[in-house]
Formats: sequence, C-alpha cells, structure tokens
Amino acid sequence: MGLLPKFRGKGYGKWVHRHGFQMMRELGGKCYHGGTSTENKSMVYLFEKHRCKLFRRLQEWMLRL
Repeated sequence: MGLLPKFRGKGYGKWVHRHGFQMMRELGGKCYHGGTSTENKSMVYLFEKHRCKLFRRLQEWMLRL
C-alpha cells in the first residue's frame, strides 16, 4: 500500500495504515513489516506514531546505463 507523493502529509496515510493493521488482525496476522525511503518524512513519522520499531536500514544501489 502507498500514497502518491502529492497525497502525502494530508492524513490519508494514517487511515490507510490503520486500516491495513485492522485487516491483518482480522486475518490472524501477528507481525507487520513495512518500509519506506528515509526521504519520505511523512511515512517515517507515521511509523513512529504507530509505535513501529526500526528493524533494519537498507542501502539502495543503482547503475545508470
């Protein structure tokens, strides 16, 4: 799940995130694993607000051809 950048910071992500948690609970889920770019400040804030714990930082590598 995700939001286009133009919709970030407007409160939509909070609803989507909470709705996703509820769907997982209803299906018997026990663990949520999500991710985002460190540049996506709105989502980083949302993870923190929903008490998600940082598990791992990844690096991204790219070669333009």
